[in-house]
Amino acid sequence: MNILFSTLLMILTILLIILPFIRRRHTATLAFSNGQSSESVNQKDLILGTLGEIEFDYHMDKLSLDDYQTLKSNYSHIAVEVLKAEKSNAYTKDDINLAKYNLQDIEDEIEKELETMNR
Repeated sequence: MNILFSTLLMILTILLIILPFIRRRHTATLAFSNGQSSESVNQKDLILGTLGEIEFDYHMDKLSLDDYQTLKSNYSHIAVEVLKAEKSNAYTKDDINLAKYNLQDIEDEIEKELETMNR
């Protein structure tokens, strides 16, 4: 009886250790089986994460209302375009580069505004 219990406990322990690795691989397979490239997944995650950070910064009083509305509007438009392109499966490298270019322009503009405010 003790041998059976020990064996079952050992098998359960091994399964608990291996299971997260199996799930992670399965999740990654599911993300790319929809025809999404890693760039489109990363771009979408980046934009949605940025929107979350903008919201958080505003609620922590790190952004003024005007800055918050401007940033949220700009990034929301980009997010909508990325999601539309992803939905239509027309997400090309040009779309990704355009979104990155827009993000870089916005970030550059923010940096310039911050520099002028700090002077």
